[in-house]
Amino acid sequence: MAHLWKAGDLAVCVERSPHYPHGSDVPQLRATYRVSGVVDVQEGLGLLLDGMRLRGPYVGYLARRFRPILPAEPCFVEAMRSLKPRVEA
Repeated sequence: MAHLWKAGDLAVCVERSPHYPHGSDVPQLRATYRVSGVVDVQEGLGLLLDGMRLRGPYVGYLARRFRPILPAEPCFVEAMRSLKPRVEA
């Protein structure tokens, strides 16, 4: 199932676009961005990214070039918090 993007999600860039119009910010491969909005674009779904600007005909970065960073399951978080470090004296 595809991720349902929404504002506030964290996205990691997994594919750089070969070109964007002059003056646009280009997402860096493996960099993390916060999604500020979701828009429909001609090629599918587009993401608006905090601190990134697009110029020209582009209104959003293609969502297929990003993967969501999802929070851990609560049971996993609890298990990690209950671990005690081993310290040898």
